[in-house]
Amino acid sequence: MSRIIIAAIALASFASVAAAQRLPVLLTVDITDPTNVIISATGEAPAFDDSSLFMSSGVSLLGLFEGMGFEILVPATIAGNLAPAGNAVGYNRFDNTFENLTPNDLNIFADGVGGQQLFDINEPAFSGATSPFDFSGAVFPPVGTSGRIVNGINPQSSTLGSWQIVPAPGSIALAAPLACLALRRRR
Repeated sequence: MSRIIIAAIALASFASVAAAQRLPVLLTVDITDPTNVIISATGEAPAFDDSSLFMSSGVSLLGLFEGMGFEILVPATIAGNLAPAGNAVGYNRFDNTFENLTPNDLNIFADGVGGQQLFDINEPAFSGATSPFDFSGAVFPPVGTSGRIVNGINPQSSTLGSWQIVPAPGSIALAAPLACLALRRRR
């Protein structure tokens, strides 16, 4: 039993060191229910300053989908209040058919509204969250997976930070006692 505890402590220490060396997680993607996926701001500041693009270019979550990806045939309308920090207007569309993106990427942008995106390393990158959207046909990476968020639709644009796949906090709270019960029964 003590070996398990020591291994768990070592793993937690390693994970925290590795997390500190990565890009800041700016957006979480809650895939608890694939028919109601929500993308939420974390309140973290971006890794770099960038004010080069307008909200009509938005930001892209690279590698969000696995396998063959998820092709959005026309830009999909989204609601909610997810916006680059400091901008009162939220993103209202997403798409992945732009020439620089693949079906594994997702661009979130504002169509016809909003101004310049002002990413500042001293301010949160985003605020708010999208309304739930049906991605039931998509294959997402496992919970805990992260990927890059770039400004605009060019994968070579500034990497602002990262996105991370998460379950709803309630699902973790339910899973932890069940895991403990399963481990206890093994004895």
